[in-house]
Amino acid sequence: MYKESVEYINNIGDKLLTAICLNNLGAVASDLGSYREAEELCKESLDIKQKLGNNVGIASSLNILGGISIGLSKYEMAQEHLSKALRVAFDIDRLSLCFEILKNISRLFYEIGKSELSLPILVLIIDSHDSSHFIKNEALEFVQSVREQLSENKSEKEIEKLEAKGRRIDLDEMVGEVLKQLK
Repeated sequence: MYKESVEYINNIGDKLLTAICLNNLGAVASDLGSYREAEELCKESLDIKQKLGNNVGIASSLNILGGISIGLSKYEMAQEHLSKALRVAFDIDRLSLCFEILKNISRLFYEIGKSELSLPILVLIIDSHDSSHFIKNEALEFVQSVREQLSENKSEKEIEKLEAKGRRIDLDEMVGEVLKQLK
């Protein structure tokens, strides 16, 4: 299915549209669990966007590649993609994209057993007026899993402190903290 779609897309002739379509196909492939195909599609999209200097597209592709890397349990690669994505999105002031990337970063922290870093991010996403309804809902669904993981070695009071941190920190501070953790 992907090969036929890519052939069709390549015939369009518009490089940016081609990159966007490849990125979207990569996202669909990732959602379906076809991580290898998704990775190839998103890397091709990223290459085109880098040549065009399209920073929003670069951040979006890196974010999807980060999610794919999480799905493949390539956590160091996910960390690299997501930290680059967050830097680019934050530098160009794309707040909704920052929140989307932060959601994936919270997933990465959860997967590597650092839910104490994940929970404040999710609370910030849920409470922010700048995050999209879709990202808020995904964060709301994910919070319970994170809380369950935390309850294995933290008291309820400690978990509530982590949630409170997410309520009092702003996006600028959170991005700074997250980027330090991803080094």
